[in-house]
Amino acid sequence: MKSKPTSWRDIGRVRLRNTYCVECSANNFRVSSTSPKGAGYSQLVPEPVVTHFRKIACGQTVTVDEAMRALARSSLQLPYQYGYKLRFFAQNVLVVLVALGKACQTRVGHRFEYDIY
Repeated sequence: MKSKPTSWRDIGRVRLRNTYCVECSANNFRVSSTSPKGAGYSQLVPEPVVTHFRKIACGQTVTVDEAMRALARSSLQLPYQYGYKLRFFAQNVLVVLVALGKACQTRVGHRFEYDIY
């Protein structure tokens, strides 16, 4: 039995060092980007993870590293538990919040800080 193809709806684009395209479908967000050398990257971010992180960080300014630690402490099922892949996942959670208009980013030196609302 074949399953229906998933239809993705464009949410928006977020410009950091690269431009990230955010799409949603059912209970997932897809964050994709292309490196300056042309390599494409894409990752699924479950909606419950985004919602949970927004609840615990609302009203705060966070960095990717702080988001990574908060997600690691949570009781959520995450695709990664530690390391650089968890860091990229945490960044993608923040990118989704920016695309949804629930956060904004500010460049501070070589990093970004995110105000969550």
